[in-house]
Amino acid sequence: MEQDLSTSGPEHAAYYHALFSGADDTLIEKEQAFSNRSCCEGNGQLREFYFEDIYFGYTQCELKGIKVLTYQNCQDFVQMHFSLRCRCAVTSLNDNRIFARFDHQQHNLLYFGDRSVQKKIAPEEELEVIIINLSKVFLLRYLKDSSPAALQLRECLTALSPGKLCQTNLSITPRVRTLLYELINCPYAGHYKRMFLEAKVVELLMLQLEQCDQVGTTPVQLKMKDADVEKMYHARDILLQNLENPHSLVELAHLVGTNEYYLKKHFKQVFGTTVFGYLNDYRMEQAKQLILQGDLKIGDIATMLGYKYAAHFTSAFKKHFGYLPQQLKS
Repeated sequence: MEQDLSTSGPEHAAYYHALFSGADDTLIEKEQAFSNRSCCEGNGQLREFYFEDIYFGYTQCELKGIKVLTYQNCQDFVQMHFSLRCRCAVTSLNDNRIFARFDHQQHNLLYFGDRSVQKKIAPEEELEVIIINLSKVFLLRYLKDSSPAALQLRECLTALSPGKLCQTNLSITPRVRTLLYELINCPYAGHYKRMFLEAKVVELLMLQLEQCDQVGTTPVQLKMKDADVEKMYHARDILLQNLENPHSLVELAHLVGTNEYYLKKHFKQVFGTTVFGYLNDYRMEQAKQLILQGDLKIGDIATMLGYKYAAHFTSAFKKHFGYLPQQLKS
């Protein structure tokens, strides 16, 4: 079953066009919880905020059928798409050409130009997707000509022709994931919240640009089988569920039904880093959040994250962030 949302709902392009045409600095927030509606089974939620130049939408639900979204008159904004757990294809209706595809844990920055575009989202037991739409004016403040990808995207914006920041989708790293959840769970209110949200969106954009530059210097990987991709997500989940006592590469490979060679190769293809590189990045982001909460001692945090000695944790934290965890706590 397909549900066509081309003429209604917050995903409709006219909604964004009106938003960017008339929005001001006022922060508008909307939150909707739903259950048993036509496109979902069980519970779901849609959380949005927008102000001048920026729209943020977070959807989490159980999708039982294909969801179809149609965009028209999109030349005024670009879209940052983060598929936390979402598979979708974006097609140009002008020539029926697939413009972009997304799998779980992938992101990119898209510009639809003056084309009519359709996005088809596949059924998912636990759909989780974030879109951030930026006005062209806002994006161009940060889109400098120093990178070939940025230069090419600028040319697309000028010509009103479809384009995307990176020809190969980017992996959602632990740092990107942390920023996304900071946007969802912002601790501030009023004008401070508005400042916080804009700063985090700019930081996300910076990470996208940086990650795209890094991908541009590495060879293009061959497409993996869906079953192998799923094994890597399973490996990642097992890894993060055992922070205190992580499995060896051989053990982890055995648990997901592969061998050490393919685990290392495929994990890097899916997540853009090594198994233990991903683990270290995740540990450091978790450590930073726990320290900022202020409820735990440094030694306790080190133990929770699998470090036998607090000194080893302190050394790893400083290497990652450039300062000691005690400095963040104070």
